[in-house]
Amino acid sequence: MIDTEFIRILVFLLPGFIGASIFHYINRRPKPDILTRTVHALILTIAANQSALWLANCLGLAIEQSVDGPTTSMIHIALNPLFFLATGIASLFGLIGSLLTNHDIIHRVLRSINLSDASAYISVTQASFARNSECYAMIYLTLNRRLWGFVYEYPDQDTGGHLYVEDAAWLDDEDTLHPVIGEGILVKSETVEFVQFVPLQPGSTDDETA
Repeated sequence: MIDTEFIRILVFLLPGFIGASIFHYINRRPKPDILTRTVHALILTIAANQSALWLANCLGLAIEQSVDGPTTSMIHIALNPLFFLATGIASLFGLIGSLLTNHDIIHRVLRSINLSDASAYISVTQASFARNSECYAMIYLTLNRRLWGFVYEYPDQDTGGHLYVEDAAWLDDEDTLHPVIGEGILVKSETVEFVQFVPLQPGSTDDETA
């Protein structure tokens, strides 16, 4: 028979690991090692459980603590409302953390007050495309080829991977657009020499792209 104390500990720890899993799944940064992720989960566990207790007290809810409560029923322990409240809070923390990281919000604030010059992005490629996500791009390729379009997918690293370009068109020497047949085109990043970001709308003419 499973020890009820083990169930209590598991219920106490699970919200933090769920929240950390959400954060690392959505976050575009490389996954840290297992020890670092475990530390993140434990910190989130404490924050979520304490927040759940505080919220329960503020709302006047009579909720037993999952670890120290006197209840010995495993079903009662697993269905403790505090577990679901802590899990919801931890999941929210994970989502907010991913939002702040993926959009460089914290580092942007730190840069604005000259406290740091660092970025949350892992490469210049990721930072450039993320900061110009509303722009169309003029992609200069090897063999003097030029491709115009909206870069929908791009690699996180500066080397390797592919660019997926939608609403794409090739440009000839006369700057005439020749639309690509199909939904989009996949471009190997090694063939890209440089990219020019242009804040234009899809209806722009070829004269405006020159």
